[in-house]
Amino acid sequence: MPEEPRIQKKSTTAGHETTDVNARGVAWSAVALVIIIAAIFFALRCLYSVFTDQHPSTAIASQNGAPSPEPRLQVDEVRDLGRLHEHEDSILNSYGWVDQKAGIVRIPIERAMDIVAQRGLPAPPPGPGKTRLEMRQEKANAEKSQP
Repeated sequence: MPEEPRIQKKSTTAGHETTDVNARGVAWSAVALVIIIAAIFFALRCLYSVFTDQHPSTAIASQNGAPSPEPRLQVDEVRDLGRLHEHEDSILNSYGWVDQKAGIVRIPIERAMDIVAQRGLPAPPPGPGKTRLEMRQEKANAEKSQP
């Protein structure tokens, strides 16, 4: 069998590293990092100016009084949102047919809440298994009955 090479153990009596950090290497690395960051910054700034010249913003066009290019999907967002809320409120606060053939009607939400408060919620239909509440109650009862 060949002998394994012996590893010489260095003395640990010094208690610290015997070599210093290469300050010149650290300084050059910092300078290189600053130069790279500056180059990237200026390259992106040039690209941004090129792209904004080629494709002007629609916000700038609207400030100049020129209409935005077609298709104009939403001209006045605030007014459109107001109309949507008015439409939803009219549905929530009025009577109407949902499906006249099936006999399904819509009632105002305030009236629906009054009916639920008076009558309560309907019982759930019988399902194929137990509900979580029923299983918890059974478990609690079983734990109470065990000695």
